[in-house]
Amino acid sequence: TTVDPVYGYQQMSFYNGFYKEYCYTDLFCFTKEGFPLGAVVRAGNAAPAEGSLAMLDRVTNALRAKRKRMKIHFAADSAFGSEAMYDY
Repeated sequence: TTVDPVYGYQQMSFYNGFYKEYCYTDLFCFTKEGFPLGAVVRAGNAAPAEGSLAMLDRVTNALRAKRKRMKIHFAADSAFGSEAMYDY
């Protein structure tokens, strides 16, 4: 999750107490080498891991569609280290 500050009254931008500004809280997924696999622009009041399981599922399905036997490992800590993520 990262912050994308807004300047004005953009739709779905909200005040985020952690970042102390009006913003969007974008969600990204990268390979360990830094290659981007997915991105979602989320409302400024989204929880840190909100939508992460859905993103992981989309990325995993896209990778599996191209390489069915590929081993996929993911790291999830902090807010992303939930039981649902590890069960997935």
